[in-house]
Amino acid sequence: MGEWGIKVNPADYIRVVKNAFEKVADPMVAAGQETYMRDQFRFYGVKSPQRKKIQSLFFHKTWLPEQSYYRTSVRLFWDEEMRELHYFGQELYLRCLKHPTHEDLELLEDLITTHSWWDTVDFLAANIAGRILMQHPEWRKETIAAWMASDNLWLQRTCLLFQLKYKADLDEALLEELIAELHPHPDFFIRKAIGWILRSHARVNPEYVRRICHTYPLSPLSTREALKHL
Repeated sequence: MGEWGIKVNPADYIRVVKNAFEKVADPMVAAGQETYMRDQFRFYGVKSPQRKKIQSLFFHKTWLPEQSYYRTSVRLFWDEEMRELHYFGQELYLRCLKHPTHEDLELLEDLITTHSWWDTVDFLAANIAGRILMQHPEWRKETIAAWMASDNLWLQRTCLLFQLKYKADLDEALLEELIAELHPHPDFFIRKAIGWILRSHARVNPEYVRRICHTYPLSPLSTREALKHL
């Protein structure tokens, strides 16, 4: 492998990654994956354990893109058709994201709103948005306000889920504001996200979760998920 990560440009990097996936592509597996995802995306047909094994080779520090152009690499992966390359791109983003800037927020929003479905949005919300807004809490208010005002389902779901890994650091006041606004939302993915974040936070503050469930007329789905382990 040598010093690939120091010298390779994004176009060459993605070419070699694509070649690795193409070598193990399985059309039978791909057909099942595409059906499961409602035929919204094309797949190579690489199962998760095998995909992660391939990724581990390219995520070695000597293979990672230089910090100066990792965003370009992520965008190139996202522009590809095959879903495994989107998964690779978001994992690459997580490994290269060290010192977030506003450029990362712009890239993140593009990723959330392109090729959008729960499998990528949830990863981006909990891992990328969560990390950026944890490192820069001063960006939270403006960012969350903009995403909520967008009326984009996936940005709003991200608002609910970006604190999924915060545990005791979760901003309960902010979460309650979001739930107060979003609980009447008719979409399954918003209602599910409300229940998911509350269920997760119940491990930290069960009384908060019980109060939210009694204060707001949450959907049966949200309530069931929130109280699942209480």
